[in-house]
Amino acid sequence: MDRRSMLLASVALAGSAGLAIAQPVPLNSRQCALLVVDLGTDTVYLVRDVDGNGRAEGAAENTVYFGAGDAAGLGPIGAMFAILQTADGTVYVTDGDTDAVYALRDLNGDLDAMEAGEATAYFGSTLVLPPVVLATPQGLAADASGRIYVSTAQVAGQPSLIWRTADGNSDGDARDVGEYSLYIDTTAEFAPNTSILFGMCAVGNVVYFVDQRTAALADTIYQVAPGVDDIVPSAELTAWADA
Repeated sequence: MDRRSMLLASVALAGSAGLAIAQPVPLNSRQCALLVVDLGTDTVYLVRDVDGNGRAEGAAENTVYFGAGDAAGLGPIGAMFAILQTADGTVYVTDGDTDAVYALRDLNGDLDAMEAGEATAYFGSTLVLPPVVLATPQGLAADASGRIYVSTAQVAGQPSLIWRTADGNSDGDARDVGEYSLYIDTTAEFAPNTSILFGMCAVGNVVYFVDQRTAALADTIYQVAPGVDDIVPSAELTAWADA
């Protein structure tokens, strides 16, 4: 694996039982294991300290979790800017090339998501009708209710948005009517100033996101008032911290 590209990658903690962990990881499930997105090879690697020497450098300690040659034919996924693993073990990755989010599941416990049924196109611009604006998704978060939030940066004239998704019919994706909705349009909320979303998380059912505004305005972490519905107006946003 290219170590230099690993340094640029997104990383998620991996748990022990079928990689099923929560966010944040419970103390009793923590181990020396990472899911690492390598932007150079368009691969998700499972990185583990198998021999307990405090390092993860052996061949058995750096294995492909998802990449080219998967049974679903979805890999390799290109510009993976975000990775998230939820309590049920599902690993979500964003792809800035196809403007989509993919769900990866290790169903047979072999520590990868390469077999049939283990990789799914979860949500994306051209995966739903009517198509949605999901230009370069770069942020992921999961709340306590199991909803997945996807954020986009303001790229090539596209707005900065946060979408809220949920797999309502348990078919492995959020592409059906009623399973996705526009949560926040920060470009509209903060106009005429520029809005650039960069980083997002959820604590319980409260969503936080980082907005890199303009050179004249401080970068700010916003808190969304809990319990609000789509679309969030500015009155439901609190400047939680700024640079």
